[in-house]
Amino acid sequence: MYQWVKKYQKYGPDGLIDSRGKRKPENIQTETERIRAEMAILKARNEYLETENAALKKLQEVESELMFAKRDLKRNIKRLKKLSKRGFHITLLCKVLKVSRAGYYKWLNRVPSESEKRLRRLMELIHEVYESVQGIYGYRRITIYLNYYRNAKVNHKCIQRLMKLMGLKAVIRKKRYRYKSNTEEYTAANIFKSRI
Repeated sequence: MYQWVKKYQKYGPDGLIDSRGKRKPENIQTETERIRAEMAILKARNEYLETENAALKKLQEVESELMFAKRDLKRNIKRLKKLSKRGFHITLLCKVLKVSRAGYYKWLNRVPSESEKRLRRLMELIHEVYESVQGIYGYRRITIYLNYYRNAKVNHKCIQRLMKLMGLKAVIRKKRYRYKSNTEEYTAANIFKSRI
């Protein structure tokens, strides 16, 4: 009771507000407490912005390594995994990339599905064929090659999608026009110009 009276006399009605588990109201704080509170807020904000910046800056680097990104969630989880190895806090990364922590840990311990394993094998075959022909084949010819010689039974759209993810394109050769260049041996004088 004595403490309440003392707080009321010193700070007025604001001194009686229950602040357990919370910061003190600004009008009750001393100057040093106010500065410390501002510093803590600024440090937390700075750490959040650094994490956000790093997550967004590494977007292209991580996306180029992605193989099976069907949804943004998978992309974000891959990004989160890479950045957590660089020393960023997982809770902050989850908040920045809008991924739940439970979802991240569930994805981290998942087993690849049969379709994912099949696509990985296909990607290896595509890369092998692409290298063996020095990049001349596009997705159509690679599809024909895989279906005929490797008995892969795969659609051209699947090959096109996988080649796009791997960044493979056919090398387009320049067409050579076969014609003989004619050089005139004798040029007649322009008689129309001199008559005018």
